[in-house]
Amino acid sequence: MVLNKPCIIHLSHGTSFCSAAPRQSIAAVASVNGQVTLLQPADGKGNVRLSKLGFGELRGISVHPTKPLVAATEETGTLLVRDLDGSDRFILDPPKLHARGSEHPGFHNCLFDVGGEYLWCVNRVNEDQFEVQLRRATDASIVSNVTVQDPFPGGSWAVLFPAGRSETAALWLSTGQTDTQVYWLAYSDADGLRCDDQPNLEWSFHPVFSPDGQEFLVPTGLDGLSRYRWSKNRWGQNLRCPGQPNDGFSYFLTYLNNTYALVGTHYGRAYLVQSKTMRIVDEVIIEGHELTVWDGPQVSRKEKSFNTDLSGFWRIGDTIAFAFPAPRQGKHQDGDDLLLFDIDAILARI
Repeated sequence: MVLNKPCIIHLSHGTSFCSAAPRQSIAAVASVNGQVTLLQPADGKGNVRLSKLGFGELRGISVHPTKPLVAATEETGTLLVRDLDGSDRFILDPPKLHARGSEHPGFHNCLFDVGGEYLWCVNRVNEDQFEVQLRRATDASIVSNVTVQDPFPGGSWAVLFPAGRSETAALWLSTGQTDTQVYWLAYSDADGLRCDDQPNLEWSFHPVFSPDGQEFLVPTGLDGLSRYRWSKNRWGQNLRCPGQPNDGFSYFLTYLNNTYALVGTHYGRAYLVQSKTMRIVDEVIIEGHELTVWDGPQVSRKEKSFNTDLSGFWRIGDTIAFAFPAPRQGKHQDGDDLLLFDIDAILARI
């Protein structure tokens, strides 16, 4: 499947993070150095209005699903909540570590809950533990908290992801290598904040849930891509990446609807997958960013591998945004281009 004639967004920075709020028709695209671009549709003709926010070096960012708020964690361990005009609502300083420290103290990540009432936060307590906090989005007061053991003492990064419904989240811990662990978080008035490690997802990227919250897909180092049906409490089929042994599925993954998902690879390729049968329907190629032969040192000489110049993609409302580094002539800084394609138009071609 070849896509062409995208809506093109020129950014003045890279794209390390993306957080979208479909109900507001807004998304924040950010680089690690703290430059943030807000994307808002300006009319019904595909035009997009851009505005800027500035932070310190970032660890993560989240846009509120219904309110004009954005939360971010900075490299200093500080957590900030700001209005979309840039004015501060709350600034939470990094908590003091207990007896033993870590190379990465303070708040690691934050995530506005799907329902919008809460803000999930995670910070390192000491070398062996993280604390997950559930705060009210309106005043940042703590509603409940739970301590989570770090299986890789002192070396983990902690990132929060949606888990399919309100008052739930997935906590992904990773050393940046093959060591990973997923914890499942859930809040209720009766039990407070609870943490579970089942189903046990080791050596995997973070799970991504379908729009109806009934299943999730997760790229793993062992099986390529796995489907899990939450209500049936069992694994579904596994899918091997066509590019193996040289290429593999990456953490760029999003559902287009409850049946089809777009899955990326480490070499910048993208496959359309039917999740119910776990089969590849087609490869998605963008005109002007076609496959080229990859000649890296780790590639087997007996097998050709292919790559593209695409660095990743995200779902932003009803569109898929592909990113690639696009040098600007006459400017000192490079920036990424975003190529936006309508999801319904992609699905109509299946």
